[in-house]
Amino acid sequence: MIAGRAFFPYAVYRVGCNMTDIQFTMIPCRNQLGPEVWEVWDRLYHHCPAAPIFHHPEWTEIATRTGHVTDLTGIIYFVHKRPFALLPIRRRTAWTAEIVAPAAVEYPVWLVDPVDEEAAWTGLSQWFKRASHLQLLSLGRYSDQERVARYVHYAAQHGLAICSQPVEPVNVLSLPASWQEFLKTLAKSTRGNLHNTENRLRRDFPDLSIAIFTAADPWEDAMNTLMHHAYLRWQHHAINIFAQSQQRVYFRETMRWAVNAGYAAIHVLRVNGIQIAAATVLRHPRQDLAHYYLVGRDAGPAYQHYRAGIVLLSHIIRWSIDQGLRELHMGQGRFDYKAQLGADEQPLWELYLAHSPQQAHYWRKIDAAIQLARSMPGAIRSRLPRKAALESGEAIRA
Repeated sequence: MIAGRAFFPYAVYRVGCNMTDIQFTMIPCRNQLGPEVWEVWDRLYHHCPAAPIFHHPEWTEIATRTGHVTDLTGIIYFVHKRPFALLPIRRRTAWTAEIVAPAAVEYPVWLVDPVDEEAAWTGLSQWFKRASHLQLLSLGRYSDQERVARYVHYAAQHGLAICSQPVEPVNVLSLPASWQEFLKTLAKSTRGNLHNTENRLRRDFPDLSIAIFTAADPWEDAMNTLMHHAYLRWQHHAINIFAQSQQRVYFRETMRWAVNAGYAAIHVLRVNGIQIAAATVLRHPRQDLAHYYLVGRDAGPAYQHYRAGIVLLSHIIRWSIDQGLRELHMGQGRFDYKAQLGADEQPLWELYLAHSPQQAHYWRKIDAAIQLARSMPGAIRSRLPRKAALESGEAIRA
């Protein structure tokens, strides 16, 4: 267990960090965040206006409740009884751990009052060196080079080392003030392809419709169909996140909360009354950006060559512009269609904290090898023939 004494020996005690006024307390969050962690989390979330919707305490609460995240511990740092930072952390091996933020890609995965960033690093460094017994800690993924440079500086001040590992870039689409301005930023061939793709779809399916489902609408069937399409598209890949019932419950519950809270909408494209493409778009009212999150389209031969997903995405971009948003975040990976639509591939690094550069190099290799060994059974199962119930979608809708 992450809160056990063999791994975190001071997990349930308040311990002063030597040479500072900073203290910390460690609280196990096995199936829920718990009232003390929730209160601090909620307060810090609202003190961090740039924190994405994925950092909302309810998101991680659902992740722990559904088993998407297990063995979570909340480390709360405070000075003079004032909490100023919270690290949600879990073990990866007996010697390595990670700070957890489900679905967050490019923003610091720990919650820190912006004015207390340096103090948070003091607390983290003291805990890592004296109380954690860890050799390596994953700090999450970052695209802000200035922030990365600060973190490297803070770690060095405390005699620790940070190493970075490049991962797939994150795609961010900057949005102009109008749809016409957006079209002008595209290559002539891209504008023509968008126009011709939608016209071909409307020619063959005159009843084409695009709907936006929010809390006031019956959106559950649309979400289930989206997940079914996504499952079928990736059914023979080890990365198929919809192959496990636990994962499906997690996605369904997070979307239920986000839609009902007014933080998400499901955009659906239908022809002949059939949903052939859908995507969820998430945003927090305090921010002028949105996240293009879960995507699913019918990859069957009847609709495959129509590129319905591109048609839907172009409408989502237009909707985002009409909402006055500044950016549309489109996830990780290198995809030609995202680049053609003007998304900027921002470099992304995963940061690791260790006692020295040599230890970082050594323990990263060990950690990666262990993670690969653990993923092998799932990868093998994903390549075996699926049962008829899965193919028919019954398990996806369960």
